[in-house]
Amino acid sequence: MTSRRRRKKENAIQDPKTIPEGVVNMPEGAVLADQSQQVPNNSYGPPITYYVGIEFTCCDCKAEETWTAAQQKWYYEVAKGSLYATAIRCRPCRRNIREEQERLHERSHSGSDGNLHSFNSPSRLLNGIRKAIEPSILASGFRFDGRNKQRSQIYLYLDYSRADALLRVCFDMRGSHSRGLTVELLRQSDEEAIVTVASVDVADLALFRPPNDRFVFQRRIDGFVKTVHHFFEALAVATANPLDQ
Repeated sequence: MTSRRRRKKENAIQDPKTIPEGVVNMPEGAVLADQSQQVPNNSYGPPITYYVGIEFTCCDCKAEETWTAAQQKWYYEVAKGSLYATAIRCRPCRRNIREEQERLHERSHSGSDGNLHSFNSPSRLLNGIRKAIEPSILASGFRFDGRNKQRSQIYLYLDYSRADALLRVCFDMRGSHSRGLTVELLRQSDEEAIVTVASVDVADLALFRPPNDRFVFQRRIDGFVKTVHHFFEALAVATANPLDQ
């Protein structure tokens, strides 16, 4: 049976003569459930005897969507999904997450410098970020000046310097959660901040949380790295030194 014919059959209005005994008040357009194919739910509530379309708002893009009765039947009876689960994302957003998972999986196996999926400590994370942004920093005349020169329980530092300024990459790792990353230009004389080159707030995420959090983390770090690159590209082509302004 082709997929089109199968969907047509699943979406067909049930003939009252085919509705099993005990299934009452089945709405028009509903799809009959095969309880023998559902996973056990250990619930004292009434069994799910049919499926009807459920409207929901995608948690990512906020689009209004409908989880159709046919989709529910496939999820609960073929994919063996939990009867307590429901749709929270639209199809395009689910596809985006799958594609991003595949990209991160490939990067984790290829040893890409920017990949976070294989990092299991703040120190290793900072090493990866260093590899990603350091070429742009060195091309702007800075040299690496040390790591964690200011010893701290809650911060990791990378310091760079040139004649007119210092550059500091700071990773705030308070508690068990990573809080944020910043790149700042500092005055050479008193280490007073001149400008914040880039920053990213990850206080709502943890390094050791489920995969979906890691994908959000990766997107934020990618944006952070791009901002750093763009800043130093602009610095390299500027005719006037912005540090003197």
